Amino acid sequence: DVALADPNADTAELRRAAEVARSAGDRMSRMVEDLLMLARLEARVETRSDFQLGDVIDEVAEEFRAAASEGDIAFGIKASARSIVNGDRDAIQRALANLLENAIRLSPGTRIEIDSGGSDGWTWVAVADQGPGVEPADLEHIFDRFYRADQARTRSDGGTGLGLAIVRRIVEVHRGVIRVASRPGVGTTFLICLPVSGSYGTEPPVGDPVLLTS
Repeated sequence: DVALADPNADTAELRRAAEVARSAGDRMSRMVEDLLMLARLEARVETRSDFQLGDVIDEVAEEFRAAASEGDIAFGIKASARSIVNGDRDAIQRALANLLENAIRLSPGTRIEIDSGGSDGWTWVAVADQGPGVEPADLEHIFDRFYRADQARTRSDGGTGLGLAIVRRIVEVHRGVIRVASRPGVGTTFLICLPVSGSYGTEPPVGDPVLLTS
């Protein structure tokens, strides 16, 4: 950085330059981690076991509760499914964490809700926010790698452009489906459906995510 190399730069300039360098380094580290995660998913390197989805939901919610509070976000769990899923517990936890992290980053001063349930051999979890929403033209590309609906905002908030691609791939390797509904100015809801342990082969439930409108 020019400021760091300038012997005449004042303290404020040096601090700003150091912060920019640190942020760039952090973002690069996150991108490397995300790319490694995608490579692992493509190679199907996973550790499968039976686990309760509700436990994972509770753990992820607790992990982000402080961040939600700092963002003045009303955050809560409407229901926590007790269904048993067979899969990579850490990967499912990562998928939910990615969704919740995005929601918190983009929805300061609003409301975020996690809901879950299950029926007919499937269990589901939804992450709904009251953030800026996504334009219809962008929605069909939202899971593409490095696709950004708002280039300037994503750069400033530290996103790598890989978070939702990772979520989709995690869901796919677990033979699940992910759906999204969004409306500009209203918010976005992501819905993950996963087969209950031992129920592979059944059709996933039909239905679209419900927006958090009140």
